[in-house]
Amino acid sequence: MGIKKGVGMKNPTLSFRKKGGVMKEKIEELLQEPLKDLDMFVSDVYYSEEEGIKSLNIELDSKDIIDVERITAATKLINPLMDEKGYANDIDVLDIHSKEKGENQSEQ
Repeated sequence: MGIKKGVGMKNPTLSFRKKGGVMKEKIEELLQEPLKDLDMFVSDVYYSEEEGIKSLNIELDSKDIIDVERITAATKLINPLMDEKGYANDIDVLDIHSKEKGENQSEQ
């Protein structure tokens, strides 16, 4: 069964950072090389839950603006990788979104 794509739910209830960052690091490592081809990188990974729906949120950033075409290309790349590794088996929604511009940008 494939991962469902969702709309942005930025109400983190369980952060990877609070659990030592192991899964966050694994996801960042998995996506680092493939996202380089799109000139993007993972800026954050966190869980959220809203109305009983568990989401895994992957926030992407870039030096350039990430438009809908770029986020769609990233989503098509990320979904099968996450399925293959089983990293999203216990969630209902995989939400891949771009970092809002105006926030502090991290560099890699």
